Amino acid sequence: MLRTLVDRKAYGFLEPILSFTFLLNAVLLVPLSFTTFYSASGIRRGEGWARPIALVNALTVVALPCTMVATMGLRYFADAPLFLAGAVSVTAAGPFMLAALLWPRKGTGSD
Repeated sequence: MLRTLVDRKAYGFLEPILSFTFLLNAVLLVPLSFTTFYSASGIRRGEGWARPIALVNALTVVALPCTMVATMGLRYFADAPLFLAGAVSVTAAGPFMLAALLWPRKGTGSD
């Protein structure tokens, strides 16, 4: 549909952004958010199933910046400061999610 509405150059610029946005929202963020919140409560209760799920979610967020660069290339980052800020925040979220899982806490069954 987009291809019929804009010229070829604009389509070449917009298509990767739109494709990535739909993939991110539909395939990644909705189920990732649900399972992260659900597993967080399980981790607090010390349930064994919760930590592996949270770990997979954190690794998914860590992989997201690589996916962004692979699907969109680097040219978008230099020309769009807000997009760059969003990408940096996602890049920072993954290691923080991993750190929260790997940092031992009393009372969560990981002592």
